[in-house]
Amino acid sequence: MKTRNSEIRKRDGRVVGFKDDLKLPLNAVEVLKRRYLLKDELGKVVETPGQMFERVATAIARAELEYGKSKEKVKEIERRFYQL
Repeated sequence: MKTRNSEIRKRDGRVVGFKDDLKLPLNAVEVLKRRYLLKDELGKVVETPGQMFERVATAIARAELEYGKSKEKVKEIERRFYQL
């Protein structure tokens, strides 16, 4: 019998190890944990996948400041990138 991701999450919080605010597939969460989520000096994950996507959206949108966009416009672009 197949075990659903939601059942695994309920049964064993250690599989994810942090709050998965976007309910991503477990394989995606594992890749994010290993490669992309920020970690402290001890290697413990210190951000959620949602926070990582916000961080990336902010970094991408900031480039627009170099092309004369206002801070308000950059915030709007950031919001749009995050919603992708």
